[in-house]
Amino acid sequence: MFLVSTMWFVLPIVYAFSIISLIFTTFLSSHIIQMLNQNTLMLFHIGLSLFTYAVCFIATLYVIQLVWLDRNLKKRKIQFSPAIPPLMAVERHFFFLFAMGEVLLTLTLISGTYHVLQAVTLENLHKAIFSFLAWISFGIACFGHWRLGWRGKRMIIYAISGIILLTIGYFSSRLI
Repeated sequence: MFLVSTMWFVLPIVYAFSIISLIFTTFLSSHIIQMLNQNTLMLFHIGLSLFTYAVCFIATLYVIQLVWLDRNLKKRKIQFSPAIPPLMAVERHFFFLFAMGEVLLTLTLISGTYHVLQAVTLENLHKAIFSFLAWISFGIACFGHWRLGWRGKRMIIYAISGIILLTIGYFSSRLI
């Protein structure tokens, strides 16, 4: 069983994004909702991509928490408290979420391949390229941790660069 006792760090952020999401769906055009109801494969892909992004983003929040805990423990600025999670528990949760994010991103890329082949546009190609680069970044980090025992700064760099690539692929296509 995977017990998550370090969720106090990410819950306010997750709740804030949930509220923002509800506000945006209130103002979403009914035309888009009708289109998604008619195309269930597209709805599945969008839902899977949002879930994947959320898991990868939460893993990135864990890596930020990991850096904060590590620095404060090394500088001895932190007092031991039941509210502060153990460093190893945070690291374990990070690696679990990171691996799950890689698996979900693989499934998202597979489901997105169908839509890219149906309509090759600059927006779809842009998303696919940056998502693929993020998948490579996460894959290298997962392989490095699994086979080579990578930890620390190297994993932090791969995690943050992967989420940046994923964010660029998802959000910057809205700006083009």
